[in-house]
Amino acid sequence: MAVNVLLTDDEEGFVDAVARRLGKRGYAIQRAHSGRAALETLDNGAEVDVVVLDVRMGGIDGLETLHLIKTAHPDVEVVMLSAYGTPLCVLESRRWGARKFLNKPVDLDELVEAIDEAAEACTARRARTAQKVEG
Repeated sequence: MAVNVLLTDDEEGFVDAVARRLGKRGYAIQRAHSGRAALETLDNGAEVDVVVLDVRMGGIDGLETLHLIKTAHPDVEVVMLSAYGTPLCVLESRRWGARKFLNKPVDLDELVEAIDEAAEACTARRARTAQKVEG
């Protein structure tokens, strides 16, 4: 089963390039070019396991988007990306529930590893939730 990834970044060229490369590795990719678009995708019921989320975007920034995602969709895992990753930003992203924080430019193998780790955590959380519902 393919991992469902929502790539969220206001740099469309970056999203398209990473989407192509991850798609070749078997990931099911959806794209969003703003925090609001990512939230709408999730709120509309799209199947998403992992959101890869840029920190600096117009409108709702990545940290606020992260907080809103984890509040409304706590089973979805988030991997943060930034070219401007200050220690405070990394700390805040962890506090709000990000699984991982990676710096741009990101190495594709490092991103794949972070996505796979996040997907495993998502699957485990969903299994625990299903067990609670059944039992």
